[in-house]
Amino acid sequence: MSANVASTSSTSSTTSTSSTSSTSSTSSTTSTSTTSSTSSTSSTSSTSSTSSTSTSTTSTSTSTSTSSTSSTSSTSATTSTTSTTSTTTSTTSSTSSTSSTSSTSKTTSTSSTSSTTSTTTTPSCGSVSNPPGEILDLLSKSAPNTYTHYTYNFMANDSSSTLSFIVTGDAGGGGGYYWLLDDVSVNDLNTSTNVLINGDFEMGNLNGWSQYCNNDANCKNTGYYAHTTTNSCRSGNYCVYDSCQNYDYLYQSFSTVIGNYHLISYYLRCGATGGNERIYVTLT
Repeated sequence: MSANVASTSSTSSTTSTSSTSSTSSTSSTTSTSTTSSTSSTSSTSSTSSTSSTSTSTTSTSTSTSTSSTSSTSSTSATTSTTSTTSTTTSTTSSTSSTSSTSSTSKTTSTSSTSSTTSTTTTPSCGSVSNPPGEILDLLSKSAPNTYTHYTYNFMANDSSSTLSFIVTGDAGGGGGYYWLLDDVSVNDLNTSTNVLINGDFEMGNLNGWSQYCNNDANCKNTGYYAHTTTNSCRSGNYCVYDSCQNYDYLYQSFSTVIGNYHLISYYLRCGATGGNERIYVTLT
């Protein structure tokens, strides 16, 4: 900022006979400069104003020229706003509760002794009806008097099986009710093997087979229980003849492979058509 200085000059001249007086008067004007310094927290602004004084007085009497310097102090006030950020820290205390469950495992070991009791049921010689494992039930009155081929398929579910022929006839009573059996086989279809022994009876005997109730007392006459014969056989030289008045049994057990398929095959002939004589074939 600048200061304006006004200068006034006045001259007074007095002439007299006696003397001339010239008076010089000097007036000194002092300008005071005031400096205001304003300090703020964040910054300080200092404004300085300098005043220059010029005095020129020329007067016969006294002329005072006053130069007044106005000093304007410009104060820059900086307002510092302090923003206080209050950070609230929320501490979440997580209490971890560990629940320990102690499980006591009690193992009860039961020792089971498996006792397999094999019960052998004694077959009846005098009366048979619906025997276990029946695969054929044939009456003489409906049986052909020529050789007829019979077959039966099965899948083995055990390591062995038994094929049985249970027969009753008239024991030579005159009706001619007897049975002829020939060419018996059990073929394992998975291996194409006949698992029976002496199924065609060509050994001339019943080797490989077992019998039950095969006695004269049960069959009422001599020689009418199952035995091999050379008369009226289907093939070869030998077949089986049976005409026991009560029931007698001819059977054979054989090995099987579990899961394998087997084919039972045999030929039967009844001596005469009529009567109520019977033959059962079973697989157990």
